[in-house]
Amino acid sequence: MTSRLPYLSPADFGEEDRDLIRSPINLQRGLANNPAAMRLFAPIGQWMRWKMPLDARLREMAILQVAYLLRNAYEFTHHLKIMAEFGVTAADVQAIIDETNGRKSDLAALDRAVLEAARTLTADLEISDACWAKLHERLGKERTMEVVLTVGYYNHLARVISAFQFDVEPDYAKLLPPYPPLAGGAWR
Repeated sequence: MTSRLPYLSPADFGEEDRDLIRSPINLQRGLANNPAAMRLFAPIGQWMRWKMPLDARLREMAILQVAYLLRNAYEFTHHLKIMAEFGVTAADVQAIIDETNGRKSDLAALDRAVLEAARTLTADLEISDACWAKLHERLGKERTMEVVLTVGYYNHLARVISAFQFDVEPDYAKLLPPYPPLAGGAWR
């Protein structure tokens, strides 16, 4: 895949926009082609990663579920690289793959409910009343909302990445081989 947008660097901007690229990843380097949009787009992702009260492990599990279901190699590998920082293990990733492919896992009930919500919201654009009740009972209103917001944001982000055809950086791409894409498809 070749990006539809050039990958910019801080040197491509005037002083007022050099802070747009906080990390030299292709997502930021590509989105920087529209500084105004990036200034509005980036803060919600930053809030989700660093300030959102939802348990970070549950958040990362939901993100990995979305990326795996959409076969988005960029999003999947980027979250594989950081998952350990937030308590996600290789066994958890395997459980996501197993659950997605209809196999049972040893995940806790709350983990399974978060993954179910991520899968159904991604595939069917809704969450069943039973799944919502499980989440709401365990997490409460605000944390359940944060699960939905996370899933929605990362569905949006996966589509942005795919539309612009951002390349997976080599350091991230090397993380992908142990993980087969969703049955019947290829990584995008």
